[in-house]
Amino acid sequence: MAKSKRVTGNTKLSKKIINKIMSERMTTTEISLLLHIALKQDVYGNVDGLYYKDVCLELGVVTQSFLNALTGLQEKGFIYIKSSKSDAWDVRILNNQFKDNSDYAKGYLNINHKVLFTWDFKRLKANEKKLCLKILSIYDPSKRIMPSAKTIADWLGIKSQSMAIIYSYCYNIRNFFPNTRVMGKKGPLVKFDMSIAKYPVEFRHTANNHYLLHKIKHICRQKHVNYTTADLNDLVILINQYYKKGLKKVFSIIGGVMATTKSIIPRLINHLINMSEEDKSDTIFNLELSETLPGVVVEYDSLDLPIVIPDS
Repeated sequence: MAKSKRVTGNTKLSKKIINKIMSERMTTTEISLLLHIALKQDVYGNVDGLYYKDVCLELGVVTQSFLNALTGLQEKGFIYIKSSKSDAWDVRILNNQFKDNSDYAKGYLNINHKVLFTWDFKRLKANEKKLCLKILSIYDPSKRIMPSAKTIADWLGIKSQSMAIIYSYCYNIRNFFPNTRVMGKKGPLVKFDMSIAKYPVEFRHTANNHYLLHKIKHICRQKHVNYTTADLNDLVILINQYYKKGLKKVFSIIGGVMATTKSIIPRLINHLINMSEEDKSDTIFNLELSETLPGVVVEYDSLDLPIVIPDS
């Protein structure tokens, strides 16, 4: 018998993963793909329905580059590919569970920042992206970030005697993290001006919203349901609104509308939610989501859409 679990969004990468990114030889596409997956994961690191066309469009890469990066992330131990179809993959980020305080205590980087998903960032070289992630991970408002070129080289695992390459990396990320070279007691340092850095600007979406948007799109694609971007955003707002009111049948109604109209109609869903129980019993939309979407378990106590939970 399937059991219901609470699963919500998560936009964090554990300190262990950040350290692994720094130590591994990675391509620039692998780093951007890992960030893309992390933005849509649940608290267990799962992302179901990673659709290749969506990923290629968002990362600006061709299909083969996406496939190479996906395979590379698994070979390097960042992700596990749970299952795959011809056009979509179910994956899990390894060592990235955040379900209680003990997980948070191990340290993490919240990647829910616009700067990491801009086209300027996506075009950076792998080591330049690594340097940005390192700066984000060590940022402390009460402390200055003034590493030497040698320290930066150590962060990136670069053994070259020439520091020119390090300074070029710093120069290329200046639009994200303004920096200048200054003289320290033991030699030149790179001073990052965090007071005007762009990184604090977060997405308007919360971790749960990122998760919900991806989950809704995945279900719509599975069930051949038509939608617009506005429909998706309106439905997420609707789910959040009625979650706070404690309406436990909201997902059943959403499933009923999807099944009978093959589209997302937020106004209709809102209308049905507000109908009396007696009125709803006479409509074709009074369907349990588990009937509409076989194999899906409904979790009513959190902000996630229904997820497939295997029998234990």
